[in-house]
Formats: sequence, structure tokens, C-alpha cells
Amino acid sequence: MKTSKLHSDRDAQSLTRKHSSLSVGERDLPKVSILIVCYNERPNLDSLFGALASQEFASQIAEVLVADNGSTDGSYEKLSEIKKLSSLSLTFWQRYENNIGAARKQLVERASSEWVVFLDADCVPPNYWLEQLLKKAKGCQEVDDHFAGCGAGHHLPENNEFQVAANSLLKNTALHGFSAQSFDGKDIGRFVDHLPTTNAIFLKSALMSVGNFRSDFSKVGEDLDLGLRLTENGHNLYRFAEPAIVNDCAASKAEWAKRMFRFGTAQGLVFGRRSGFTLFFLMASLVTLALGLLMPPVFLIAAALLVLLSWSFANRVAKTEKAEHLWRPAFQITALTAPSYFFGFLNGLFKKLLAH
Repeated sequence: MKTSKLHSDRDAQSLTRKHSSLSVGERDLPKVSILIVCYNERPNLDSLFGALASQEFASQIAEVLVADNGSTDGSYEKLSEIKKLSSLSLTFWQRYENNIGAARKQLVERASSEWVVFLDADCVPPNYWLEQLLKKAKGCQEVDDHFAGCGAGHHLPENNEFQVAANSLLKNTALHGFSAQSFDGKDIGRFVDHLPTTNAIFLKSALMSVGNFRSDFSKVGEDLDLGLRLTENGHNLYRFAEPAIVNDCAASKAEWAKRMFRFGTAQGLVFGRRSGFTLFFLMASLVTLALGLLMPPVFLIAAALLVLLSWSFANRVAKTEKAEHLWRPAFQITALTAPSYFFGFLNGLFKKLLAH
């Protein structure tokens, strides 16, 4: 029996534990449209489409739609080469404005399937990815008539010490586990207020019912804004650990800091619409900044606390992974995350205030 409304993570876990791994075959699952925004990802496209073609349930892919979002590295030409060789039904088009919200909106509008799956162009899913994602989505839909979508984890490739340390930190509940970006070993559905479009499946009708993606979220935060509108309108979103995919989005500490700045910017753009740990962290940061302007020693206290927390997290990673050499990159990543996120938040909040 479907539930009329789920109220807690405990509800979500008890239901999805039972129903998210259905013993069904391909004929019992829906066809999907896979939607991808591409911006200067030419080196990654062969790996992505190779992984899609080798999916165990590849027959469920009705189409792959790619919006080339103003690439300047030859990605559009590379897509033309792939189309000639791929067994997938690939449709792509070139956009001359780099606007992530408008690109995703256009992808949804052009999708022919009720089930739409989002991937980023720098991702490589394992061959069981589509099968597991579809089964979990169908399982959630069977028990929840407010189901709108579900997603799973992603992690960096482990090509260097930085990426190994970053993946270990992403599994740490206290550092990043409160975010829909994190992943852990507990593959049980839990409620989230948004799903990163790196690895997620939605009902197209649910997206359209709340107005689809918005083009005014042109650089970041388009998926966060969409998720908030879905949950504000009574839809449920589920987050799982699996099937996790590899997302080659940061190869260095500098790229990581830029990514955290972007995530912080997204939080600023939706300020006032979220509750919980993230909002608490951001408000605490603002209070610290305000007090620091009045009493400079507050900055020194905040910096000391950041160093202490960074040391603690780094030490935990080194012990957990039994690799002392990870201590230094883990410390650097943790120390970079909070200020990058915070100044990104201020950037987003400033943009929000200017827009009004």
C-alpha cells in the first residue's frame, strides 16, 4: 500500500529497505531519457559514452540528449564523432550561452520519456548503474505516491593522494555527510531536500509540475532550487549510497576549493529556504564574521577552531584508511572547505540581494 505522505527518514528507510531492490527484469522497467549538459568535456566523452553503451540494462535507454553549453574545446565536434559510432540513440545540440539552468530546462522539455536521468559529462557510471537506479526508483514509487525522484552517490577517481583523501572525507558524516553530495556505506533511502544532478532520476511530470529548472540559476544551484520547489510542493526525494558513480570533478586542492565556493554560492542564492545543519553552519559563519569585524580576536578564535577541526578530521582519515601519508592532504582539504564554502555563500547572498 502506498503511503499518502512520509514524515521522517525512519519512514523512508523502513520502506525503501524492503522495496528498493526489486527482482524485476528489463521488461518490467520503464524506458528512460538520459540528459547530459556538456561544457568543455571533450577528453571525458569517450569514457562516458563507452560506459553508457555497456550498461547491463542499456536497452532501457530510449535516448541520450546532450546540451552542449557553449563549449570551446571541440566537445560539439566530438559528439558528432561519437554519434556515428555509438549504438545509442544520441541527439545533441549546441547552445551559445553557458547557462546551466536553461540547459537543463531545455533537456527536460525535449525528453520523450516520463523518466529522466541526469548525468554530468565528467562522470563514468559502472555497468550496473542504470539497472540499480531504475529498480530503486520503481521501488520508491511503489510505496510512495508523492515520489518525484531519487539519486545516489558519487566520488572522485583516485588518481592521486588528494583524491584518495577527499573520498575518505566525503564519507565522514560530521564533515560532509549532512549533504546530498556525500556518500556512505549505508545503502538505505533517506529523505533529502534536493538531488545533485550528477546522478539522479526524476519523473518528468513532477519536474514540470513545479515549473522545471530555472534559467536564473545560470551558473550554480539549479538542482538545489529545483529540489526545494519539489519538496515545498509535497514531493518526496530519496538519496541512496548506491549505485555510486565516478565523477572526475576535482583533481587538485585548487579545483576542490573552487567547487566548494560554487556550492557555497548556491546556498547563498537560496538563503532563507533551507533549514537544518547547512543553514546553521552558514548563520554561525555570518555571526563569526560580524563579531570579527567588531572584535578582531574573534577571527583568531575561529581560525584556531578551524585548524583544530581540520587536524581532527585529518587524523581520523589517516587512521581509518591506515595511511599516514593521507594526513597532510586531508588536513589541507578540510581547512580549505569551510572558508571556500563560506565566502561562496557570501557571494551567493550578495547576488541574491542584488537581484531583489
